[in-house]
Amino acid sequence: MDKPLPDTRNRLIEAAIALIFKRGYAHVSVQELCEQAGVKKGSFYHFFASKRDLTLMALEQHWKGYRVGIERCVAAPMPAFERVQLLFGTLYLQYQSAVSSGETLTGCPFGTLSMEVSAHDTVLRQALERVFLEWAGLFSQFFSDAVLAGELSAETDAALAGQTLLAYLEGVLLIVKTSQNPHLLRQLQ
Repeated sequence: MDKPLPDTRNRLIEAAIALIFKRGYAHVSVQELCEQAGVKKGSFYHFFASKRDLTLMALEQHWKGYRVGIERCVAAPMPAFERVQLLFGTLYLQYQSAVSSGETLTGCPFGTLSMEVSAHDTVLRQALERVFLEWAGLFSQFFSDAVLAGELSAETDAALAGQTLLAYLEGVLLIVKTSQNPHLLRQLQ
């Protein structure tokens, strides 16, 4: 029996990010994940008991990277609402670059996966819910800072405002995906 290479696990995670977050959970087989990663099925099952287990790990890994970009915008040395514009501007540049490279816009990977699996897979739904809760928590910092700076009323519920901004952004990204028009990120910021 072949012994898995040290980076096999990471290649499988990257394959899941590349395929599942673009094509959907149900539309990607274990065989395709193995082919994308350049590994045999035995190696897959050495590291992951199922496609769901790999998806959970890919979700965690992808969120870590995504979170870094969000944290940069949240911590930027500028007024809170300019940081929100920075966030939308950063997303616009990423989406515009993808379109320029001939890629199809797939929207928010977490939103897309959530729409697909939440009704029938409690484990994946709960993992995605944790991502969204953390994300809204990061966004609430925009509003906490705006309250401290006197830009918003002290009565502002920063946590609720963070959830609202996340819901708005997810809606914008869904419309951008549907229209394949990254310019909407600029127009709707």
